[in-house]
Amino acid sequence: KSLARIRYKPADEAERVMLILAGDDWHELSNMGADAVPLLERILVSSPSREMRRSAAVALQRLLWTPADESQKIAFFLALGEFDHLVALGDSAVNQMIAVMSDKNYGERRRVPAALAEMELGSESKLQVFNALVSCLNTTEEMAVAATTTLGDMGCPDAVLPLIAQLDQWKGRAWTDEATVHALCVALGKLGDARAADLLKAFANDKLQYQSVQKAAQAALVNVLGPQAAEPELKIPPPIQAPVAIESTTSVTPRAEPIFEKKWWRFWR
Repeated sequence: KSLARIRYKPADEAERVMLILAGDDWHELSNMGADAVPLLERILVSSPSREMRRSAAVALQRLLWTPADESQKIAFFLALGEFDHLVALGDSAVNQMIAVMSDKNYGERRRVPAALAEMELGSESKLQVFNALVSCLNTTEEMAVAATTTLGDMGCPDAVLPLIAQLDQWKGRAWTDEATVHALCVALGKLGDARAADLLKAFANDKLQYQSVQKAAQAALVNVLGPQAAEPELKIPPPIQAPVAIESTTSVTPRAEPIFEKKWWRFWR
């Protein structure tokens, strides 16, 4: 808008297309027709701006464009946030999807871990996805929660130790990150590994934790140890000892009870 106010003239067609996208001038874009397609494709694949990539994808969609190859297809679906199509692409989309998980400008990146878990992947891609999800545990809260939840849903035994290490960092600390700690407890409960039992028990009994965290840890313990983990521990009170009689050295004369011959007075007229 600022450039339009000063009547800026684009230096070339690439600048012209970018100005059209920035101003949402779809009428002008439709006038360009097929001439705009190569420039839009370049923006879609290589632009560092998330908004420009999305605008280019929307513009191409309006022009009834068809991707020429798989890389364009992946870039197109990522720009629009259409993860169902990406899941169907399988191994070929893994690298690009992992890359956007570290893109802070990609608003839908918290949805990527769950989409990766739904893919049918080869052994190499599975390992790549697992390592990427574990790396996300040490990033922002939204990505840590998304990665933790996905690791629990995947049921991968190799995720137990990384999740335990993350949860142990919050042990004994007040005002913890409630969403992250809650997700860690739930994920460890889904994995059901006994190695997490002691740590989950500590969180279930820690009064400094949020109530939601305590409940999540208790529910996870039931999955790990079985229904008996939900039963409160029985505290048996010590036996009651009979009082010890104390012998007195002085004699006490019992007090005589008063004897009344008449307990009630009756008045007769």
